[in-house]
Amino acid sequence: MSEVKIPTCGRAVHYFPMDCLKAENNGKIKLPATVSSDSTDISLDLHVLYPNNFAPVQYFENVPHKSNWKQGQLGYWDWPEMK
Repeated sequence: MSEVKIPTCGRAVHYFPMDCLKAENNGKIKLPATVSSDSTDISLDLHVLYPNNFAPVQYFENVPHKSNWKQGQLGYWDWPEMK
């Protein structure tokens, strides 16, 4: 496995919410997120942008990278795909 580059505060990443009942991504949804604080670990604090008028920004702590995601966790982050 390659080493994951840890993003710094303010960097943009993707957040993949999980359906914990099915243990899969909800239709492969990915949401834009901003890293909220500097970290030395690949679990990050994120502000996630949702397409929702009632709670357009949600804060999540200790979100794992996709390589460390375990069943039962709400979601994971990953770097945006470069095309």
